[in-house]
Amino acid sequence: KALKREALLANPALAFDRILMVQSFHGPRFTANWQTRVSAPPKVSNGAPNYHDQLVVLSLESGKVTPVYHPEPTFIGDVDLHFDGNKVLFTSFHGDAVNQPGNLQGKGFGVFELALDPVTGAARGEPRLITPEMGLDVDNYDACYLPDGGILFASTSSYQGVPCVGGGDYVANLFRIDAKGADLRRLTFDQEGNWHPAVMEDGRVLYARWEYTDSAHYFSRLLMTMNPDGTDQKAFYGSNSYWPNSMFHARQVPGCPSKFVATITGHHDASKQGAIGFFDVSRGRHEADGALQLLTQRGKAVEPLVIDSLSHRSYHPHFMQPYPLDDTCLLVVSRGTVYLADVFDNLLPLTTNGRFFEPVPLRKTTRPNVIPDRTHQA
Repeated sequence: KALKREALLANPALAFDRILMVQSFHGPRFTANWQTRVSAPPKVSNGAPNYHDQLVVLSLESGKVTPVYHPEPTFIGDVDLHFDGNKVLFTSFHGDAVNQPGNLQGKGFGVFELALDPVTGAARGEPRLITPEMGLDVDNYDACYLPDGGILFASTSSYQGVPCVGGGDYVANLFRIDAKGADLRRLTFDQEGNWHPAVMEDGRVLYARWEYTDSAHYFSRLLMTMNPDGTDQKAFYGSNSYWPNSMFHARQVPGCPSKFVATITGHHDASKQGAIGFFDVSRGRHEADGALQLLTQRGKAVEPLVIDSLSHRSYHPHFMQPYPLDDTCLLVVSRGTVYLADVFDNLLPLTTNGRFFEPVPLRKTTRPNVIPDRTHQA
């Protein structure tokens, strides 16, 4: 075991020591696959906080976990590190939105920014709410930094809901603001939700979109790309496909413009978790045409099964939140443990004795290409 750990950690892709993560002491992390963040239970249940999370840093060298930001019991999630490695966006609760009179649906989610020491990860000051106040019934979350200095995030301000539950589960469209939280613009105008935006190296935004109308909505969370100004929205993978049913937390593989990884799961299925798929769109964009392999299934052909509870019936163990380091290895989460995984079916646990999520290497990365704004502003 010691030799295996030494060999795997010697991978040149791990040219960093610290990993930024969320540690969750209690509270539900994920909603059902047809639900977004805002369908989670409210921040207070029976007078007690529903969540108790903190930002931490793990040292690969020592194995020590050090708290970075430990607030009063609250939710922390949707972590996105700036390209310079010196600040981070995350979703949390703000104000007392849940308990305000007449606030029937808003949960009080907002996007915060926290300055960090780029070497140690230590917090510099207190986080600031960066998304604009849009009403007590509006939630903002799931943000990412843009190469031009802006910030992209999901918002329920479009006042839309999932049809098959009578609109009771709100969905979110994508918006952008500048670094100061001003110049709000709506970028997507979809009936159903947009999930997990992430910037690709060429400057485009990769995100998941749920098609519902005139489609088999159990099998219709495809990947899309667009420019950071909302122009040139087009399908990237899975358009008109019955497999994969749902793709969550997709990210481009560094240095490989046509490759990405994503969590593959079903509709009525394990929440935002299942198999981790490696894809190459240069080989195809439909069904399993571009699927290279599934995590821990090296050498096995990827079978495009058309079943609802996809991960429960075919994919074990369940993984979530992949963060690719190169085209052979990645960080991934399973049952609250962070692993270093690779395409050779190696799994090295990096955390023990706790619930950890959303691992991100604490380091400076190359800023993606800046695509000029093509919109006319009145």
